[in-house]
Amino acid sequence: MSKLSKYPTAQSRINDDDHEAWSYESDKTRLTELLRISPPPVSASRRKQLKQLDYIHSYLCKHFKYGEGDGAYLVERNYSDRDYAHDFASLYSAEHPSRGARVTRVHYFQGLDKDALEQKVSEILEAQLRAESPDQDEVKQLCASLSEDHYLGFSVIRPKDGCPVGRTFLRALGGTRSESDDSYRHMGATHGYTAYLGPLSLSVEGLHFQQQDEGTSVCATIATWSALMQHGSYERITPVTPAAITEAATNSKLNSGGGIPANGLNAEQVCDAISKFGAVPSLSVHGDGEVAKQLLGSMVRSRFAPVLMMERVDGISAGAGHAVTLTGLRLKWPKADPFCRYDFKEDQINGVYFHDDRRGPYMRAMLSLSKDKSGSLLLEMKGRPHEGTNHKEVWKLVQVICPLPHGVNLSNIRLQIIADHVAQQIDGTVNGGTPEDTIEGLVREGIETQFWIAKQHEYLWHIAHSFRADSNAFKQISSNVPWPKYVGVVRIRLGSKIICDFVLDSSSTSRNPKAIMCFMECEGDISESAILWMKNFVSKIMQLHSNRITVYQVPPEHIPHN
Repeated sequence: MSKLSKYPTAQSRINDDDHEAWSYESDKTRLTELLRISPPPVSASRRKQLKQLDYIHSYLCKHFKYGEGDGAYLVERNYSDRDYAHDFASLYSAEHPSRGARVTRVHYFQGLDKDALEQKVSEILEAQLRAESPDQDEVKQLCASLSEDHYLGFSVIRPKDGCPVGRTFLRALGGTRSESDDSYRHMGATHGYTAYLGPLSLSVEGLHFQQQDEGTSVCATIATWSALMQHGSYERITPVTPAAITEAATNSKLNSGGGIPANGLNAEQVCDAISKFGAVPSLSVHGDGEVAKQLLGSMVRSRFAPVLMMERVDGISAGAGHAVTLTGLRLKWPKADPFCRYDFKEDQINGVYFHDDRRGPYMRAMLSLSKDKSGSLLLEMKGRPHEGTNHKEVWKLVQVICPLPHGVNLSNIRLQIIADHVAQQIDGTVNGGTPEDTIEGLVREGIETQFWIAKQHEYLWHIAHSFRADSNAFKQISSNVPWPKYVGVVRIRLGSKIICDFVLDSSSTSRNPKAIMCFMECEGDISESAILWMKNFVSKIMQLHSNRITVYQVPPEHIPHN
């Protein structure tokens, strides 16, 4: 008997009606063994077909202590997944014999063995029977407790052994400090998602991922899909699937012989697809690595998950193209305020986290600048021993494509231009001679710029965090300023004592930017003359009335000490 004959085919495994709809399994079993998956016998590189499954298991084991017997799988059979249903209708229904459109969904839990997990689920089912309505508080509380304490997400397992990982949503690493290398993970391009399993509602924070199949999707398709799934978490768009993205990008139906171009999707096709799903594509081409790093920081601050188009610069694959989705940043410690997602500096960024459909979700790459004249931004990925690849890969960032909400004209790139202009104006004014010694001293200490796009209520929460000692000022800002849905924020730091936020209407343009207000935060002993100079400067450069310029003097007990 061959090594493969002991495994059932994907068709029989998925359509096996002898199993219960749900089953509970120990986390000591690897996913490939649990699901009885073996790579296709004629694939060119058989082990590589399953490396995404291996990576998911190793990710859970490394970061959430999975695989030690105190975790469990909940296996949901005969599940109907929208993404795979579209793939099936577009392409796979024509296979002989057809594999069927049903899939398996695997849920991951930590801190509960399979018996304890089954008991927890039974408690929720019993509470549902006692409930007078589906929204009963007891059921909600039990589901929330199970989600917060134990739920790690899920993976859809497609009946395609060469690329089994379908729609997957795993808990992101979160804003935790790594003691080993004194770094900080800032996973800003993630969102909350709720999976429904019968009466269970299981919530987790992360970003969607899946594996390309080279039939309905390629790397750029999956990267665009992940980016749009993040976009859809805060702005309503047309429902999106990988097959639909490929059809929108190529202007042809997969089941009519259109198919994917041999070289994948280019930037223009990705932009076309993004626009057809109700978002506005923002494309930037990058040669300057420092500018590119600043832009990536801005997009993560804005909760955007851009598509990074890259080119391999080392090895025998030099010149090959690839696309990934940015999910977060790796920052040097210290971080000024661990509870505020806006508050980090670009020079702290030394790495990025991203979804790579070739390997898995939340991959990490270290950043550096190329040593040639271009100074391009390079992403260095380490090899993975469990994949049999110990060598590193080095990629050059070529283009960044970011889906923006409709009506946002001040993109991150245009905010970057405005930020540079304001910084130059301050520096030029001081160098030209200023009567205020304090301001001159702070400018000599250094000017830093940050910029991002935020929903108005999120930025107001940020102001409330700073204005916690002055409720009257916060009420005045909230009620007297005409806030649009999205605002563009340009933050100027003068030395270590003044932070100045220029808040702009994101629907205005870079030629005619419309300032809504200016929020100044001063730390330490800043003179009245220095504050007056800044207010006059802001009023002149942004054409703001003085009642739209708010100054907040931070009490000494609220100044963070790193």
